[in-house]
Amino acid sequence: MTRGTRHGWKAAAGAAAWLALMAGCSASQTRIVLPEELPFAALEASREELLAKLQAGGGRFDTIRATVNYLASGDLRGESGDVRQRTYDPVRGGLIVERPSRIRMNGNTTLGLISAFDMSSDGVEFRLSVPAQGKFYHGPNEGRIEGAEDNPLLQLRPHHVLQALFVDVREYLADSRVVRSFAEVSEGRRRFYVFSFIDAAGPDGRLRERIWIDRRNLEVARKQLFTDDGVLELQVDYDDHGTIDDLAFPRRVAIERPIEGASLEIEFLEASLDEDIAQALFVLPYPSGAESIRVGDTDVRPTGSGDSVVGVAPGAPPNAAR
Repeated sequence: MTRGTRHGWKAAAGAAAWLALMAGCSASQTRIVLPEELPFAALEASREELLAKLQAGGGRFDTIRATVNYLASGDLRGESGDVRQRTYDPVRGGLIVERPSRIRMNGNTTLGLISAFDMSSDGVEFRLSVPAQGKFYHGPNEGRIEGAEDNPLLQLRPHHVLQALFVDVREYLADSRVVRSFAEVSEGRRRFYVFSFIDAAGPDGRLRERIWIDRRNLEVARKQLFTDDGVLELQVDYDDHGTIDDLAFPRRVAIERPIEGASLEIEFLEASLDEDIAQALFVLPYPSGAESIRVGDTDVRPTGSGDSVVGVAPGAPPNAAR
């Protein structure tokens, strides 16, 4: 045996002894992973298959008429900067929607005997009646209500709900300036396919929307909209997917507006899709005796006139519709 061979043998023997020593001294633990801790089984689909499904789903229906439960909550900020969350009692009511812009939603409390709110929008202006306060708000969709810091839900507009109820990426797919990215994402036990739609028209890309597809059922589980500055403006989570009129539809829609700290969950009890809806149902009349409060830019005009549009209702006072 040569000197080099003896040296190599000794080195190998020393390494083996060291490993044996470490194996004997080190501690290890084995834990049984419970079934409820394992990731959910994930379905497979290609990027092209998912895009085709999203594209087809965007035009499945244009109207919704439903009986729903509303569950609202909001963040209240104190003078010291502390945040308290207020959860409101569930309210049962109605919801009617007609794309692209019309929506009416209302709710009642106390066994359905007392009106909690009635709200509508024609895509340009909103109207909100709060009988308990004796107030009737109206103005452009983005008009802010003064004093709403004590009730962030007053900043939740009908068109925010309309945005949440439809997932439609056809506009992005038809715009050559919008590029898209695709990724697989894990969140707890759930796994998702995520599409990001990015406006690449300027020097810096602007994220406009993200669509999350749950790999348990390949249905849309989440939608996120972003401001020009990349701030999360609207997040919608969809759950309890079923069918209504033979069309796939989530029976629970949870809406969050992080900027205002407002949340609204809608549970669909009964619903019909794509039926003809009388335009008069979108009219929110001015309640007699209520205080009429104009908010936002007074130069904004409703899209029409007469008793068949949201902007003007029979018996409205002079300053109720401009």
